[in-house]
Amino acid sequence: MVAVIYYIFVAAIMSRGMKVTSLVLKIFFASVVVGLLVATGVALTTPTTQFAQAFAQKTGIAYEEVIKRAVEKGFLLSATLMGLAFTYINFLGFHSSVYVAGELKDIKKGQIYAIVGAIIVFGIIDWLAYEIVYLCMGGEFVGALSYLWVLGDPIYEKVNMPYGPFFHLLFQYITDTWLFVFIVATWSAMVLAAILTYVLLGVRLVFA
Repeated sequence: MVAVIYYIFVAAIMSRGMKVTSLVLKIFFASVVVGLLVATGVALTTPTTQFAQAFAQKTGIAYEEVIKRAVEKGFLLSATLMGLAFTYINFLGFHSSVYVAGELKDIKKGQIYAIVGAIIVFGIIDWLAYEIVYLCMGGEFVGALSYLWVLGDPIYEKVNMPYGPFFHLLFQYITDTWLFVFIVATWSAMVLAAILTYVLLGVRLVFA
């Protein structure tokens, strides 16, 4: 039902033209940046030891036990490197501005800014998101937790993250409920913006 409502919203936005659609995308982008800055502030003020204590207190599982359990299950560097595929996939689609290129002024420069510039900006955002999580929560811990989730290990059931150990969900252990919800909501704008973008491009391709 939520998806249906959002698609109706997307249709309404697109019906108002490119200026309105562009404005909504800018709002989504601003939301992501604000959420990332808030998450960065939380991470920089929370040392790994504090996160470990909070995690153990809220889950009943020792921080070190997660890593130890993953190692016993065969946690290797190769398992972590496989996660890079997810990051690579995130960088798909930055060429999509060519589908609306006919509406851009000074197209030669515009496309350079749109494609190369967007990749650089997203690369910085992506790097910062990874860096703050690893700095606060520990890269080895995040990798181990992810590995246990993939294996369906019973210990993971106590973690209270049914959808997998996505970065923003880890903030639930070190923030108040309202701040955690804020971080999740703002980062969700990435997905909402992607949906709006792909629907827009899909419609353009159909009518082209």
